[in-house]
Amino acid sequence: MPEAPRLRIDYRSLLLGGLSALLYASVVLSPAFLVPVQAAGARRGHGAMVAAALAAAAAVSGLQLALLYRAGAMTPAMVLMGLSVPLALLAALTLMSLPAFASVPFVYRALAAGAAAALATLPALAVAAADPSVAAAFEEAAAMAAQAMGVEVVDTGPLWTIVRSTLASAYGSAMFGLLLASSFTGSRLVRPAAVGYEPSGASPSGSPLVMPAPAPRLPAYRVPGPLVWALLASWAGILLFRVVSGPVLGAVAWNVAISLSICYGIQGFAVAGHLIGKTGLAPAARMLGPITLALLLVGGVAGLMAVGVLALLGTLETWIPFRATTEGVSP
Repeated sequence: MPEAPRLRIDYRSLLLGGLSALLYASVVLSPAFLVPVQAAGARRGHGAMVAAALAAAAAVSGLQLALLYRAGAMTPAMVLMGLSVPLALLAALTLMSLPAFASVPFVYRALAAGAAAALATLPALAVAAADPSVAAAFEEAAAMAAQAMGVEVVDTGPLWTIVRSTLASAYGSAMFGLLLASSFTGSRLVRPAAVGYEPSGASPSGSPLVMPAPAPRLPAYRVPGPLVWALLASWAGILLFRVVSGPVLGAVAWNVAISLSICYGIQGFAVAGHLIGKTGLAPAARMLGPITLALLLVGGVAGLMAVGVLALLGTLETWIPFRATTEGVSP
């Protein structure tokens, strides 16, 4: 009688999911919490990525609920706000990496995933923004911050309104940027399983590895041409809604403009590295990344100028072929 197949638990994927939850709970390192999940997929196939995402979702939910209970903030609004964002991001990252979408350009996949995550969490955030307990928690945090800085506590009502408006204008683009960065980083941190994770070329269950839809390497990264018109239309919409009252449409225009500017900024970064490399300054090209990241972290005028120049350079490549076509196109 043939032996019945045994269920084998992928402990490494579960550990990566746990690491993801710990990163999220740390607050300081929370922007990197999707990276271990992406790394699980890049290393061991899409099934391992799903397992890591489920483990991370369960652990994040448990930790968030425990923290809310300890703080005495177990209101429906706080629970929705605490759980909806990380769970939506985990689901979006897994869906944008489905092997069935491998033929879809990476930028389209990332934009669709970011939009889906933002729309999925929008109702929860709207409920939270209108909840008095959330406003009270913000007022308490603002008062504590003012006291720590030694300044006089002011009326936090107008400040809360500004925070909500700013969040609406950048919320979707922030989720998109997080998914984009996590997909790039997690895919590059590990050696792909196809190179030889298992001697048999199979997953721990014995079935062939099914790899997730990949994120392109930087030299092959390109923004699809039609998106340049969406970029121009979004910035035109921002100018229009500064004159014509339309807060909802204005917030949509800001999110689209920022998201597409990020896409073209990355393309400009790739173009800059290619142009510097063509001059024979390969070491300078390798230093371009840390210098640019340092400018972005410092922020201020230097950071804004760096972002603007890179986005402009990336946009210009729509019409000016800065890079040789032999380098390939993004998947």
